[in-house]
Formats: sequence, C-alpha cells, structure tokens
Amino acid sequence: MRRYLAPTVLLFGMALAACGEGTPLEPVTSPAERPRDLAGRYEWALDGWDNAARPVGQPTALLTWTAPDQWRGEPFRVYGRRSGSGSYTLIATVTSCAERQCRYADANVVSGASYDYFVAAVDERTNREAATEEAVAVAVPTYTQPPRPAAPRAVALDGLVYLQWEDVPLPGDRIWKYMVFLEERNRTSVFFQPGETDGVAFVDVLAQNGTAYRYSIAVVDVDGHISERSALSGVAIPRPDAQGDLIYAFSDNAQASGFTFNSADGRGRVVAGDSPAADWRLEASGDEWFLRTLGATAVADMGSTLAISCGPGSDAACDAVTEAPLSGYETGAIPLALEHTYVLRLGSGTSVRYAKVRVQILGYDNSDRQVAIFDWAHQTVPGERSLIVLPG
Repeated sequence: MRRYLAPTVLLFGMALAACGEGTPLEPVTSPAERPRDLAGRYEWALDGWDNAARPVGQPTALLTWTAPDQWRGEPFRVYGRRSGSGSYTLIATVTSCAERQCRYADANVVSGASYDYFVAAVDERTNREAATEEAVAVAVPTYTQPPRPAAPRAVALDGLVYLQWEDVPLPGDRIWKYMVFLEERNRTSVFFQPGETDGVAFVDVLAQNGTAYRYSIAVVDVDGHISERSALSGVAIPRPDAQGDLIYAFSDNAQASGFTFNSADGRGRVVAGDSPAADWRLEASGDEWFLRTLGATAVADMGSTLAISCGPGSDAACDAVTEAPLSGYETGAIPLALEHTYVLRLGSGTSVRYAKVRVQILGYDNSDRQVAIFDWAHQTVPGERSLIVLPG
C-alpha cells in the first residue's frame, strides 16, 4: 500500500485540472471524515453462461471501504491509475452503500496489469474531499480457465441427493471451490445453483422424494476463474428409506409380522402378517427365517451387500443394490440370509413399484421369539427401477 497525506489530494486535483478533467478540490484534513478500511482485490465477475455451458464474465478490481462515522449519504469518488503510470484519474462516483459498507468493481482492467486506487468522500455543499489515508494496489492475473470437471455421481437418498466427484487436477493446490448446479427436474430443463463447496461432495437438502434430478458442477480456482460446467450426472430420484426396523415371525407375533410400503407417504411400516395391506411377512421354521411374498409381490435375492445404500460417510468399498432387476423374481417363502439385500416388485403393470430390504439381524428376543431387523428403501415412482441412481 502507498501512504499519502491530505495535501496530496490537492496535487491530484491540480493534475486533473491541467488535463481538463476536473477542478482543484480543497482537501478536508479531518481523519474522522475520511473513508476507512479501503481494500482491493482481483475478482473475475461471472455474468452468466452461454448455451455451450461456458462461463461468461470479465476481470474486475473490486474495492471495498467503510463510510465515515458521520456519513450522511454523501457520495464517494474513486480514483485510479495503472501502477507506475503517473497521475490518478477520477473513474467513478459511488452514491450508495449498504449499512456504511461500500464497494465498487472496476471492469476497465486487463490481465497481467496492476492498478492503484484511492477513495475520497465529497462534501457536495463545498466540493471538498476527504481521501483515504492509503492507496491500494490490485494485481490482475493472467486469465487461465480451469479444466472442465467430470460429471458428478448422484446418489438418491431419503429426501436428499448426495453428489460426489473426482477432484480436478490443478497444480499448486489452486482449487478454491466447486459450484453445483441443478439442470433437470423430472426430465425438464431448469437452471438453479443449490450451493457450492470446497470439497468433492455435496448434499442437496432441498430434494424431494419421488422427483427426478440431474446435476452438473464447475470448478473455481483461487483467482476466481471458472471452468465450463461438467456433463450432467445420472438421474437421481430420492425415495423413503429407514434403518433398523424390527419384525416378528408370523408364528410368534402375527400382529407385528407383516410389512407394507403402501402408506400414504410411501414409508414402510409394520402391520399384521395377515393384513390385506401387507406386501410381505416374516415366517420361521426351526432356526430358519423366510420372507413370504403376499398379494402381487415378488422378490429377488441380490446377494450379500455392505449397506442398503452408500451415501455420505460410507466406506470407499461400500456396495449396495442401486437398481431393481428386470427378471429373476420369485413368489412364496424365500430363505433369508444375513447381510443379503432383497428387491421386491410390488404390484404389476403400469402401477408396479420397487423396494429393497437388507437383513441386519436374524435372531430371538428376550421371550425367545424369532425376529428380523432390517433396513429398507422404497421407490415411490411407478415403473421406476432406480433405488439409488440411474445412469445418464
């Protein structure tokens, strides 16, 4: 920063008068009337996006300062010059500030150059100025666009969509953040930014169960330069799920042996094993446990998995059933195995829906009644086989 005294402002005014760009101004020397905390930084200002997902914007020198304590709405004059070029020039007049916090973005800058600025408060009755005690320098870096990131992976959870992606390889730890964009809702184009993050994952907490979403991302480097947006993620349709539900064998507690996904909000609940609403029930014979399909339900054993779904905080080796199969379903009593995931096809025709159940525990309660504890997820959209994420 360059420090100068108030009389220097008079010299600047004389230089402006000599060039025909202004008249000499009488300086005001009271420090209480000066703008305070002048700061400047480079900022690449994003104006929007073109049809090819490329950012549209320009380099700027962003100046911020605090108005004096006695400020009564007087304007501020912003002076600037290219560093080392000699006289300052009046480049802007700022007439409004929010809660005494003021800002101005100079878009008349070029990459690779440096600029000096100071700000002066103006008494419009006397045309006197009170300038900041220091000038600030802003260096404008050479513009280099970061590489386009790969498409994120979208994982549908209960009322959430979890996005994750590979870090963009920028040398020297130059990544600042990632911008996240929602670009499709129920196969209709939209454009909305739900947020940003400095990591390689993001959770969209505004997502709703039963709605299909697709996303893109863009990387921003430490200079604020923005990449092209990535290709779109696969389709993610959030759906209800739960962990740790307990159900009894039909022969031990018939009133708590059935399970239905047909509640109004699509959330599964335990019902009587002989209820017309039950989609399946737990049965037992000796030391074996069975899932018996009921009504139009059919089931497919998908084998051992590590989780019902792999979302935030999951181990890197996590595996889960992401999509219901087209075939391989059975009806009747199917033997249950620990840590296996079972996909259920509910109903038939155009109203068919899919759910999955993963067995956590097969055992006995303190009354020696056979029980199962399981996790589940239910896709509420008819005909949709996605249980976590669909390919693009």
